[in-house]
Amino acid sequence: MLEEAAPAVRIINLETSVTRSADFVFGKAVHYRMNPDNLPCVSVARPDVCAVANNHVLDFGQPGLAETLGCLAGAGLPAAGAGLDQTRARHPVAVPLPGGRGRALVFSCGTACSGIPPDWAATASRPGVDLLPSLSLRPPMPLSPGPRPPGSPTTSSSYPSTGAPTGDTRCPATRFASPAG
Repeated sequence: MLEEAAPAVRIINLETSVTRSADFVFGKAVHYRMNPDNLPCVSVARPDVCAVANNHVLDFGQPGLAETLGCLAGAGLPAAGAGLDQTRARHPVAVPLPGGRGRALVFSCGTACSGIPPDWAATASRPGVDLLPSLSLRPPMPLSPGPRPPGSPTTSSSYPSTGAPTGDTRCPATRFASPAG
C-alpha cells in the first residue's frame, strides 16, 4: 500500500519509548515501552523520520529517552521532537526529496494539553521533548536557525491530540480537532 502511494517523505509518530528499562515514571496511569529488539518491525515501513514529541517517550525517564534516541539512531531511524537538550529536541530532520527536488524539513513538537507533562520539556541542560508553550494563531517563533534553500518544504508533526489524555476540553487542540471547531 505504501509503495503504491509513493509518499515523498514517510513520517511515523512513534508513540512509545524504546527501552529495556523497568524504571517507569511514577504518577502516570499508562506507560508505553517497546523492546529495542522489535525495532525491525518499525524499520520495515522505512520511515524517513520518527516523530517522538509525545506523551510516552519519557515514560521511563531521561535514561529511557536516551536509550530510545540511541536505539533509533543505531537502527538508522532519525528522530525529531526530542533530544538530549533543547537545541537537539527542536532540530529538524532534513529528508532529501525524490528526484533531487530539495529537501523536507520535519519538525515534531507537542503540547501540555496533549498529556505531555511540562517538566518533560527539553532545556539547555535537560533532555526532553520540544514542548510548545501554547497553541495560538500568532506567528510561530523560528524553529531552526539559518536560511532554507529555495523550494525546501517544511513539515511539522505536532502532537495536539483531542484533549483525551488530559480530558481538558478547553485545550485549543480539542477545539481545532472537534467537528464543531
